[in-house]
Amino acid sequence: MITDIELENRIGVLSPARSFQLNISSPSNIALERVGGFTYLEGAIIIRITKNTFKAFSYVCTHNGCILGYDKNTNALVCPCQCGIYDLEGNVIRGMPVKPLRQFTVQREGDVLTITDNYGDNTDICNETKW
Repeated sequence: MITDIELENRIGVLSPARSFQLNISSPSNIALERVGGFTYLEGAIIIRITKNTFKAFSYVCTHNGCILGYDKNTNALVCPCQCGIYDLEGNVIRGMPVKPLRQFTVQREGDVLTITDNYGDNTDICNETKW
């Protein structure tokens, strides 16, 4: 199993309130034009759940650190290493991971999404207080 430190190094989105933006109408984000589409950016997988709903998570499986994919037929984040399946809240629903995915805040203004990592220095990747 991957350690918290190894996972944090792979995620690369640990600064408090770190955020980035993407334009869903940009050709590089064409996958987000349709429901069920997803893309990877800045350590996150960004998914279009419905016409007006987007979600973003760390794209790294909490078990072995593999890069996750999204299955729109089952509405689940799937580890290609066959070790885990997560629901759209980041909770483990099947497999070997024991920790949920880190979820990011997504705000939409027109065609621009702002994805923010709201976890601060006093929490680990599972939003558990360290002290």
